[in-house]
Amino acid sequence: MLILQGLLDRTRDEGTASAHADSPIQRLDEIILEGNVHSHGHIVAHSAGAAPVIALHATISVVHRSGGIRIDEARRRLRQLPSPLPVGPAVLDPVVVGQLGAWPDWMRPTAGVAPRDAAGLVLLVPGPDGEAHVILTERPAGGMRHPGQISLPGGAAEPADDFPVGTALREAREEIGLDPVAAGVEILGTLDVVDVRVSGFMLVPVIAVAARVPALSRHEREVAAILSVPVSTFLPGAPIRIVETERDGYRLRYGAFPFGDHQIWGATARVLGQLGALLDGSRRAARRS
Repeated sequence: MLILQGLLDRTRDEGTASAHADSPIQRLDEIILEGNVHSHGHIVAHSAGAAPVIALHATISVVHRSGGIRIDEARRRLRQLPSPLPVGPAVLDPVVVGQLGAWPDWMRPTAGVAPRDAAGLVLLVPGPDGEAHVILTERPAGGMRHPGQISLPGGAAEPADDFPVGTALREAREEIGLDPVAAGVEILGTLDVVDVRVSGFMLVPVIAVAARVPALSRHEREVAAILSVPVSTFLPGAPIRIVETERDGYRLRYGAFPFGDHQIWGATARVLGQLGALLDGSRRAARRS
């Protein structure tokens, strides 16, 4: 078990966005779509030899946001998933700016190649403030897949897995040392499948809730840091940073959830945006009943 390394204070008036020096994407512009944020999250564990980052500064208007969801309430809301599931914010989806219908080669399905099954664990745990938190990982800056990005614990299915739950739990054990029995993990269901074209995966997000704070330790080669992020980071009304980037001659735009010096974007953001919409929808339904 790695000790707590520090707290990320999110009740500040200025923030920074970071990009790893070896990233193939150049960040061009950032704006804030919303201006509300809640309390704080924390880093559970991190790598002592983290790669240097290039800080790109952007002014962020953030204020303290109430309305966090406690872990017991989150479990209650997620035990009966509606059909169909609510969708998350559309601004999280990447679009090509100025070229209608155009997509880079790496964002297109490869002809004749079937995508692989994969699963990610959306693990809710009790936070230090009693609020429900989600466990995420930061990928190593020098890794081959999604370097420096924030991801769900997860990966490709193996033949022996009871897919998707078995895959998600196996990957979580390998990446973050999760013992589901010791933590009292309860599997609640799955979210919509996400097409992760850049990796060639079809990702099934598996929702789970831990009764106790799990003892976690990162896989040194696969995980640079383990993050515990309040679920209110992803509720409707939380800030979304609109980012424009350039890669392979294409100008791309996508939304990202800011968390401290991190940006949560891509497939992970889309999964967590749907989680936020689901939790918020359940809250609204409970108020009406």
